Amino acid sequence: MNDFPESENPFASPQTTEPVTVAQVTGPVSSIEDLPSRWLRLGASLIDSLVVGLVSIPVGLVLIAILASAGSEMSPVALELLGNVVGLLVGFGIFMAVNNYLLAKHGQTVGKMACGIKIVDYNDHRIKSLGHIMRMRVLPITFVTQIPLVGPIVGLVNVLMIFTPKSVACMTSSPARSW
Repeated sequence: MNDFPESENPFASPQTTEPVTVAQVTGPVSSIEDLPSRWLRLGASLIDSLVVGLVSIPVGLVLIAILASAGSEMSPVALELLGNVVGLLVGFGIFMAVNNYLLAKHGQTVGKMACGIKIVDYNDHRIKSLGHIMRMRVLPITFVTQIPLVGPIVGLVNVLMIFTPKSVACMTSSPARSW
């Protein structure tokens, strides 16, 4: 049944007695050139916004209809506050539903995966934990962007900070010590 001697079997697993070395990148990023390009990171952010937006818009329209039907019994201020809180929770829930697995396993959002980039530690280049990413990167900017008038501007500045000459990171990268 076996046409080849074991030593000549082309389908056998490779056998080696030499030690195998796994290369690992360690140490801080030495220069801006080691990071993904600014345009690639901006593209990842735009893809993330588009993906979450495409899911959020239909859900938001349904919630607006529900709140509007219940709104005749509520004051306009209470209705607006309820709408903002529900919108925040639903938007965050959609972000997590879309990105949770990728963030936990690969340190990526859908946009980062599409662009081939990851969220890694400044120093050892290891993928940050989901808890760290949420505490230090996602939640702070999510809450700040909910502040009326100021929030959307802060969100835009956060993303556009990758184009500043002295820093190549967005606002949330420095406190999170990640790229």
